[in-house]
Amino acid sequence: MLSRLLYFSEERDVGAQGVLRILDEARAGNAAEGITGVLAFDRRWFLQCLEGPRDALTRKFLAIARDQRHGGVVLMAFEEVSDR
Repeated sequence: MLSRLLYFSEERDVGAQGVLRILDEARAGNAAEGITGVLAFDRRWFLQCLEGPRDALTRKFLAIARDQRHGGVVLMAFEEVSDR
């Protein structure tokens, strides 16, 4: 079952290099779980849309919510979709 998840969070003092590390980690981990997406960052806020299997997205979101680099994580949408 294909799903889409959208959330935002506040950056917690990771700096430019930290954001690049987040991207590198996400690309490697997401590909292995069949997750695709886009990350927007404006030096204070992250906005991310992820698509993939519902159970993989659930695990990913829970990991993001526990990640100290993200503050005030807010789930905006989590829904089934017919295609990416």
